[in-house]
Amino acid sequence: MAASSVTRAKDSAIREHERQRITRELHNSTAQLLVALQLQLAELRRSTPLINDALLQDMCQVVSEIHNSIKQVAEPQRDQDENRAAQIAVAKVFHSLGNFDGSD
Repeated sequence: MAASSVTRAKDSAIREHERQRITRELHNSTAQLLVALQLQLAELRRSTPLINDALLQDMCQVVSEIHNSIKQVAEPQRDQDENRAAQIAVAKVFHSLGNFDGSD
């Protein structure tokens, strides 16, 4: 029974690690693309005097809002990931001390 608990904990830790990796990669790659888009919009605004400035400003605002939304989603997830990692570490310590059998 204890071996089953350990196996489940390991499987859960592996899934959690993979989820964290995917979240981090999506956040990083999306953030890079949004920054590139912001730079391109700024260059377009600078180099094209006849462009509709209000429309371009709106586009820049939308990109900024998307970027902020992604950061808001990623930051709480990062906090949850850190809390979960701490819980797993504590469980491992108790298990290694022989004080945890998973029956509580």
